[in-house]
Amino acid sequence: MIDHLWMMTSLVKLQLGNNIIGKIEGLDLLVNLKELDLSFNNIEVIENLGALVKLEVLTLFENQISKLENLETLVNLVIFSIGNNRIEDRNDVSKEQSFYKNTEQNLQKLLSSEM
Repeated sequence: MIDHLWMMTSLVKLQLGNNIIGKIEGLDLLVNLKELDLSFNNIEVIENLGALVKLEVLTLFENQISKLENLETLVNLVIFSIGNNRIEDRNDVSKEQSFYKNTEQNLQKLLSSEM
C-alpha cells in the first residue's frame, strides 16, 4: 500500500523501488508527476495511473505483471520499462500498438527539441 502521498501534489519524481508494493494505488493526486519508478516490487496489475497524464517515465522492471493494460491515458510517456515481468501473451504487445506508437512519437519530439 502506498500511503501519505496525497499532500505532495507538486511532486515531479517518485522512486518507490524495492518496497514490497503489491498494488499501484494512492497516486491519483500526483498530477504533476513526470517520473515514477516502481521497480523491484510485487505489482501484478498496471492500474490506477489514469490521473498521471504528465508521466514521461514509468519503470515497472522486475515485478509480477502478466498483462500490458491500462496504459492508454499515459499520452506523454517517453520511457516505459517493463523488463523481467511475467508477460504471458505476446499479443498484448501488439494490442498496445497505439500506446507504443505514441511513446515513440513523444521520444522523437523530445529529441528534436533538444537539438
